[in-house]
Amino acid sequence: MNFFRFVLLVFSFFCLHAESYGASGGFVWPELNPETWAIKASDYPDGNGAVVLVDRYHFHRRSLERFRRVLVLAEAGRQLAEIQVGGAQIENLEGRTLYSDGKALPFVQGGDIVKLVIVSSKREKVEALRVIPPGVTQHCVVDVHWSEPINAESRPIPDGYDFHLLFSMSGTAPVRMAEILFDPDLSDYGWQRKFEVQPGQKYKEFQENGRTSYLFENIQARQTVPFASEADLRSPVCSWYWAPQMREWLMSVGFPEDKPINLINAAACTVFYSYLMDPVENKRGLRSTLRGMGQGLDNLSIRERAISLMRNLRSKVKTLSELPEIQHQKELKSGPEAVLKRGWGTSEQLNLLGFHVLRENGLSASWVMAIDREENRLLDPNNLWQYDNMLLLVLDERGEPIYLNPGSTYTPVGLPPWLQSSKALVIFSTKERLEWTGKFFALPSVNPEKNSQIWKSVILPGVDSDDFDVSFEATGNAASHWKSVLGGQHAGDLAKGLKPLVEREGFLVRSASGDDLLDPWKKMAFKFQGTFEHEGGRKRVLSPFLFLRTPFVIPPSWPENRTFAIHLPMTTLIQAEARIPWKGEAPTAKELDPTQHENYFGKVSWSGEMTEGNKGKELLIRLKIEVSSILGAPSKYGEMKEFTGWIREALGRGVFAPQI
Repeated sequence: MNFFRFVLLVFSFFCLHAESYGASGGFVWPELNPETWAIKASDYPDGNGAVVLVDRYHFHRRSLERFRRVLVLAEAGRQLAEIQVGGAQIENLEGRTLYSDGKALPFVQGGDIVKLVIVSSKREKVEALRVIPPGVTQHCVVDVHWSEPINAESRPIPDGYDFHLLFSMSGTAPVRMAEILFDPDLSDYGWQRKFEVQPGQKYKEFQENGRTSYLFENIQARQTVPFASEADLRSPVCSWYWAPQMREWLMSVGFPEDKPINLINAAACTVFYSYLMDPVENKRGLRSTLRGMGQGLDNLSIRERAISLMRNLRSKVKTLSELPEIQHQKELKSGPEAVLKRGWGTSEQLNLLGFHVLRENGLSASWVMAIDREENRLLDPNNLWQYDNMLLLVLDERGEPIYLNPGSTYTPVGLPPWLQSSKALVIFSTKERLEWTGKFFALPSVNPEKNSQIWKSVILPGVDSDDFDVSFEATGNAASHWKSVLGGQHAGDLAKGLKPLVEREGFLVRSASGDDLLDPWKKMAFKFQGTFEHEGGRKRVLSPFLFLRTPFVIPPSWPENRTFAIHLPMTTLIQAEARIPWKGEAPTAKELDPTQHENYFGKVSWSGEMTEGNKGKELLIRLKIEVSSILGAPSKYGEMKEFTGWIREALGRGVFAPQI
């Protein structure tokens, strides 16, 4: 979840962008080149049915003025004419839809044009404003112009983006021209701008009457690359962030004038101390309430105490995902006292309360901020705000780290998989403000055995159908993943929730059972019964693990080459066994020939043997898939394809069914 909501990407429907231009007074639409209508979809075979002709934004002192012109070339490109703005306020929106016969359909800001919507990202649901132009056909031009207010007394970027604005000039559609303009009277307040481009990408910089502009041309549509970080795909990007001058702030709190300043240590006892301590430090009633959450825990180990404190906090304050309705943005910015009183909070609010629950009960808590490796990467090392995912850190009696995340619905304890093997910074807190320190480090990846998935099944072959009785248990990130997925399905009906997850052609779930499946503090375990229907009276192959899915989505085909790093979702160890009562002739040695493979990304093995069960002969088949490395260089691409091939082969392997 985002730290301070510091990083809110400027994004469109399927593409990120920002535009601007114009001065004070009425807006004059740029002239449309008549040759535009001669452009065909075939001119942009990778354009998804549209091309962005102009993608421009202009930073004035008190507003960000934006303009976007899109040429729709096919039915598939109609939705690319829509715009989505998150974390900002739209003002003075106007637009027009142009047609090749010279007609135009103008529109202005209103209820049918700008709608408040809930957008689901990989991690959370947020509010956004969606602009829906009217009259969009499969061959038209859509112009949209609007502004977003800027508080010129405190920042150079629109309200809602806090201390870090990150936006991309690339998207699902190709972009002919993207332009960024900065007025000379724009107050920078110590803010820094950095551009990042792909190898070979270039841009032009212009200075005119004190105004600075940057021009990007012919930006290709964003690629779809399996297991690539979004950060690798969205270039070119602009990162604009606050880089405060620390010395004056430090002097005001008593820092020695002659002592050298280290960036992260200075930030620890200024920015982060103020953020973490100011809301709670002088609230005696609140601190007393937080101390009360630790009653009866003194004799527990540090790990047991820390987890119990997080559990007690969560019993009083729910996460947003646990609420029946999405809360409006204006209701999300509340102090810790209000959060406790109303009984729900954002991830940021819960982590802040968790930090103080630990401190008030005698545990030394550190504040960790990390980069989501699947969506971002380290850009400028001086930009503290790019570390936008929060965690708490406590060391046990042996100095081993305990990571806590009370703001996470299903992973309140442990490292989320998207933060494993990522860059992070940690703020070490003490009683004395000027002794607060920080450091940069890399978060570890979790041992696959701690993210286990254990499947056990008994299969009863029949004349025209096979009955499956399956049990499942999961730990760590694997358990959190299953809880999250089931929570997004039919939480009140396990059988319905499992159907899209385990059913296949011919295989149906009949019934299922499990207790407290969505409780993050309890183990993940359930059972289900299913039936696989088949044609009777002929020799057939029985697939023992047809209900199992691959540990991550494997694409049907692979690009020939790769230049981006490989990011797998998480480490995990999947162990599955199937017992099949057997009558008649045993499978041949060739059918049961064991396989075992291993490379950089993990291990895959399959084996089968005849055994004596309680009711006679049984065929016992075992499958093991271990994903041990989640981050790989492009040079590991061959091993990635090899590893996924082993997984497919093992999951698809079967034996000839026994005689009935």
